[in-house]
Amino acid sequence: MTPLLFQALRSDQAIAVRAGGPERLAAAMIAVRQPPAVRPARKAPSLAQTISGTTYVADDNPLGLRTLSLHFSNDHDRADVALAFLGRQWNVPLGLRGRPMISTSTPTGTPAAVSGRWVSDREFVLDLDTIAEVNHFVFRLTFDGDELRIIVDEVTGELKGLPIRARRTSKSDD
Repeated sequence: MTPLLFQALRSDQAIAVRAGGPERLAAAMIAVRQPPAVRPARKAPSLAQTISGTTYVADDNPLGLRTLSLHFSNDHDRADVALAFLGRQWNVPLGLRGRPMISTSTPTGTPAAVSGRWVSDREFVLDLDTIAEVNHFVFRLTFDGDELRIIVDEVTGELKGLPIRARRTSKSDD
């Protein structure tokens, strides 16, 4: 049966090349290799400086997220995130202007694309795409005093809407 199926899948003749087709394909290949456009960074709320350098410790959770800390720079172009999760320590830069920063300072040395954005005065979205390790996590962080509410989605479908609570424990300049 299999040989007959393969015969049925083979064409008797090659597909004709359309005029301009190879050029359009070449142009499309160039376009998809371009990074996303840089957007103006949304002005960070005053909360950004308040929480910058603060370590939050998470309650027990299925993801194994233990700690999270964001460090915001004054230029609003980038920040750094430190995470202890998946049994590993992550210390990676993140882009704040619509374009992720590619970093190999991951626990395994494989690249990750990391970005973030403020969606309100109290809510920050952290996007961590592990690229070669397949996982793509989106952390919705809502800050409320000493508490941090986190909702985690894994874009490939492995995890949806995982709620995690965390509490402030320290600030690096305290």
